[in-house]
Amino acid sequence: MTPKARLLTEQRRRSVLDLVDQEGQVTVADMVRRFSISAVTARNDLDALASIGAVVRSHGGAVRRLEATQDYPLR
Repeated sequence: MTPKARLLTEQRRRSVLDLVDQEGQVTVADMVRRFSISAVTARNDLDALASIGAVVRSHGGAVRRLEATQDYPLR
């Protein structure tokens, strides 16, 4: 991947994270429309973001990762 392509990928993934933060979720179809990318590229982006824990993959998209604010002991 060229440095320019890498930069575009990083910018798009940041935009996806912003979208997930605002809307709580994003779908592959929505990414295809918004960013003019293929479904394969959208899925690859979501997989990459999920691998670093930024989002949680769901069927056809991803949702915001919920942060645990309190530990709940199981008894």
